[in-house]
Amino acid sequence: REKIIKELTELIPVVIGPYIAYVENYRPKEYIDEVKKKNGRTLLVMPSHSIQGMNVEYDIKQFIQEIEKVKTEFDTILVCVYYEDLKKGLWKLYREKGYGIVSAGNTGSPYFLNRLKYIFSISDAVIANGATTGLAYAMHMQKPIRLVRQNIDFDMPCHNNVLELEAESQVENMHKYFGGKEFVLSEKQLEYADYIFGLNRVKSKEEMRKILLPLLKN
Repeated sequence: REKIIKELTELIPVVIGPYIAYVENYRPKEYIDEVKKKNGRTLLVMPSHSIQGMNVEYDIKQFIQEIEKVKTEFDTILVCVYYEDLKKGLWKLYREKGYGIVSAGNTGSPYFLNRLKYIFSISDAVIANGATTGLAYAMHMQKPIRLVRQNIDFDMPCHNNVLELEAESQVENMHKYFGGKEFVLSEKQLEYADYIFGLNRVKSKEEMRKILLPLLKN
C-alpha cells in the first residue's frame, strides 16, 4: 500500500503497523491474570465476519469440525463474533458446542480495539478461517496462529476484480505460512507478517508526535 500510494499520488504515506498497538488494554493486568488463571490454556476462534455493506457466509459446522480436532489441547474455547454476526445469530452453533462467545462490539465504538486487545490478552493461540485483520493483531501480540482453509463467500454490492485478484494472491501466501497443523510462531511467519502488516513499523508516542505535529501547524 505504501508503494502504491507513493506511485499514484503526491501524498507521503507513513506505515504505522497494526492499529491495536496504539490502544490501552480494556482491563488491567491483574484482572487479565485472574481470568487466564481461571480459564487455563485458551484458544481464540476468529471466524471471518460480516461488516456493514458486506455479508460473509461459510460452513460453520465444517469450521467447528476443525476446532474439535484441536480442542483437547486447550482448557477453554472462545469464539470472537463481530456484532453484525451476533445480530444474525451466527453464534448459536458455537454455543451449542459449549464454546464461550466474546465480542469487541462495533468498530464504531471508541473502545472496540481496547476490548479486542483484552480478548487477545486472555488467549494463548488463535484459529481462523480467513486472512482477516485479526491475524495482524494476533501477530503483534505474539499469539500463534493456525489458518484453516475454507470456502468463504463475500457478498458485496461493489466489486473490484483487481483488488480481488490481489487479495487471492495474499490469501494463498497466508495459507503457506499459517496453514500448518500446529500452533507455532516462527521467524518466517513474523517476517511475512512484517511485510504484510508492518509489525516492525509501529511508532512510539514521540515518533507519532514528530509525524503529526508539523501537519497540525500547516
